[in-house]
Amino acid sequence: MTKLFGAIDSDVNLQADKEELFKFCKGSLSMANRMIHDLDTDSDGNISILEWTEMFLKFKKEGLFQETCEFIQWQLNANAEEGNSFRMWGERSEDQRNSKVLSQ
Repeated sequence: MTKLFGAIDSDVNLQADKEELFKFCKGSLSMANRMIHDLDTDSDGNISILEWTEMFLKFKKEGLFQETCEFIQWQLNANAEEGNSFRMWGERSEDQRNSKVLSQ
């Protein structure tokens, strides 16, 4: 779980900011924004390691822990491959045009 977070947190400050999430989401601004909306419980615009861990604890209680870990690992691997378009938080067609925009 923390290893997966570390793959997103490129500056190793225990916070996944919008730029890091944007990269993780393979240039999908709307997906990065949805991740922040869904996981940023303190509304600081970042996903902390604590918020990330809370997501996994919630999924564990719901019986989705293993599937979530596998999916996020798959997402990280998909970032290295072209042509893989499925994303956990969804994706909109306009995201491809927004590849240099990091905020709305």
